[in-house]
Amino acid sequence: MRLNQKIGLFSAAVVLSVALLTAANYIYIRKSTDDMYRELENSTNLASTSVSNLLNGSIENYLRGIAEKNVEILRYHEQAARRGEMTDAQARREATRIMLMQTIGTTGYLVAVEDQNRNGQPRLILAVHKHLPGGDCTALASCQGWMRQKNGYHEYEWLNPGDPLPRRKAAYIRYFEPYKWVIGATTFKDELTNLISLEDLRKAIGDIKINRSGYIYIIDGKGNAIVHPELQGQNVTDIQNPDGKYLTQEIFRTKNGKLTYQWQRQNETSPHERYAFFRHIPDLDWYIVTTGYTQEANEPANNIRLMGFVSLAIIALLAIVAVILARHAIVTPIRRLTKYVDRINEGHFDIPQAIRSGDEIGTLAVSFQAMARDLGESIHEREHLLRETTEKNRLLESFNEKLEQEVSIRTRELVRTEKLAALGSLVAGVAHELNTPIGNALLVASTLEEETRLFERELQTRIKRSTLDQYITNTRDAATIVTASLHRASELIASFKRVAVDQTSSQRRVFMLDDLVNELLITLRATYKKTPYRIESEIAPNLRFDSFPGPLDQILTNLIVNAVLHGFAERSHGLIRITGKPEGNDTVELRVSDNGCGIPPEALGRVFDPFFTTRLGQGGSGLGLSIVHSLTTNLLGGSIALESTVGQGTTVILKLPLAAPQHATTPWTQDIPWLPPL
Repeated sequence: MRLNQKIGLFSAAVVLSVALLTAANYIYIRKSTDDMYRELENSTNLASTSVSNLLNGSIENYLRGIAEKNVEILRYHEQAARRGEMTDAQARREATRIMLMQTIGTTGYLVAVEDQNRNGQPRLILAVHKHLPGGDCTALASCQGWMRQKNGYHEYEWLNPGDPLPRRKAAYIRYFEPYKWVIGATTFKDELTNLISLEDLRKAIGDIKINRSGYIYIIDGKGNAIVHPELQGQNVTDIQNPDGKYLTQEIFRTKNGKLTYQWQRQNETSPHERYAFFRHIPDLDWYIVTTGYTQEANEPANNIRLMGFVSLAIIALLAIVAVILARHAIVTPIRRLTKYVDRINEGHFDIPQAIRSGDEIGTLAVSFQAMARDLGESIHEREHLLRETTEKNRLLESFNEKLEQEVSIRTRELVRTEKLAALGSLVAGVAHELNTPIGNALLVASTLEEETRLFERELQTRIKRSTLDQYITNTRDAATIVTASLHRASELIASFKRVAVDQTSSQRRVFMLDDLVNELLITLRATYKKTPYRIESEIAPNLRFDSFPGPLDQILTNLIVNAVLHGFAERSHGLIRITGKPEGNDTVELRVSDNGCGIPPEALGRVFDPFFTTRLGQGGSGLGLSIVHSLTTNLLGGSIALESTVGQGTTVILKLPLAAPQHATTPWTQDIPWLPPL
């Protein structure tokens, strides 16, 4: 027998045994569970039927007693009229008065329907009625039913004025032949629930046991416990289980059905699952509930568990037999084959065949022997190739080292160029901006010099008062102009010095964000003063940083230059906005936005890559945004994100901590992973 046939035979035997045992367990469990819940549901229905029958019997006896008593009253007055003690009309009036004085339940009363013949037509007249005396009720089904039945118990639906829905009414009727009256004692059934003996009901319900600790209880539509072994007389509407579920309200919503929930008694340390079967009795607005613990209801499953243990024992025995057989047929040959493979691993490729059998393991042993021979030849070839490859790798490593050194030198030069280009742009702009105030000051000073020579010549002769006043006025105006111009130049030079010092160093210091941005924009606006592009800023005050102003200046400069070069390319207008606001207690969100042409979607994922540029060969190095990303995330300890829509503009979002992380290195290029130190 071949190996796959052996394994298939063993597997089929085990699987068939497990399948048969599982099917038997399932059938038995299903039947036991169905029988258990069917019995519980039958108990609930039986209790509900018993309560309904008890109520109907009590109501019928009560109403029959009232109806028969009033028939006796009618008979007494009718006989008095016969004896001449009163007229027939007086007898009827007196009997009617006595009947109308009586109340049944809360709103019930006595009614007398008289069978009359008016103009040859039979009519049903309300001879006695609390609200409609003398009314014609021929068309009412209840009156017709009374007259047909004449004696006995009767139920019907009745809708009182003002009620939203009809209610069930009960009546016991008796026929009084002398007057042709059908006397009915009637009221709504839900007004006579007090006729049920709660003591008898509790005793009857209490005798029904559900497993060990289950029971049947009754609540009314307002949640009052009418019959309950633990909560008798209490309102249970707002009682919750440990899961927060309002059980009584759930029963009210469902009315008839089954509910499973968790419940924990006072003497229990943890909740257990309970079930409840419930039925609604509309006549009483009562709910009959059968409840108990699921664990107790499932105790018959112990037999199933025992069967399961037996099944497992049988399966284990089959498995042991299968292992023994498999060991003899499979494991022992495989161990021999393993030793054969170990010899091959030790380098012994020319060894005799380890196994001689006709199954798959024997075939595998033959294949291993052939493979061993081929493997020995391949190893000799591999060793030869390995020696050649090692020599080539050594030459390649030497070439890579030289290439890395060359890349490092070129990268440092590019980074220096980026920084010097930005600083050079600042210098050009500031120099141009300084030309105006210094030129004004020089012009005014030369004019004042000429005025002074003229004034000296006047002094050699007799000077006029008006000439002196004019000279003083001109001198004062000139001094004002010179002072203002030199102040303007001084401010530009001071701002440029601070920006230049920050951009050429990475010293950590405390600074205010709005001051840093304003000083940078003074120099940048000078650079772009003659262009159609505007730069605006809106920085929240009192944002105090303990960080590196130089790298932050470099970041903002690169972003603004990028917006002008890429966003406003071939555009006659453009706006750059810099905004900053606090985010939380220790972070600031800094946004640099432009309304330029935007970034294509295919380039968004690569804008921060080193040497990636869309202006290759047009002056773009591809390092600007990469340096911005590295400075933001490494040196300043923040994060950077980019949002862009083609044709609408680009926004760079920086989230920076007020206190940058501590760095041991000084040159900021050491915080850029792909840059060597400058």
